[in-house]
Amino acid sequence: MTFKQMMHQRPFLSLEEACEYLSLKPATLYSYTHKRVLNFFRLRGRKLYFLKKDLDDFVLNEGNLVKSKQQIEKEANQHILEEDNGRDYE
Repeated sequence: MTFKQMMHQRPFLSLEEACEYLSLKPATLYSYTHKRVLNFFRLRGRKLYFLKKDLDDFVLNEGNLVKSKQQIEKEANQHILEEDNGRDYE
């Protein structure tokens, strides 16, 4: 079994594996753990591990989403329609 196959079977990753998984430098991942931006486990007070699900959730967080111009226009039109439906015209 190759390293990559083994990595896909486990629900968790070491710091080094998480860096590779997210294409981040260790310093960046350490800063996220220090700021408590990302969930992690600390084994024996030193080694850090991350659940793949937590890493996926972190990347796919709504706050990280950059919407397309088309999506923004669609939401703006939706908002205008909702406002118009709520108004009382006399």
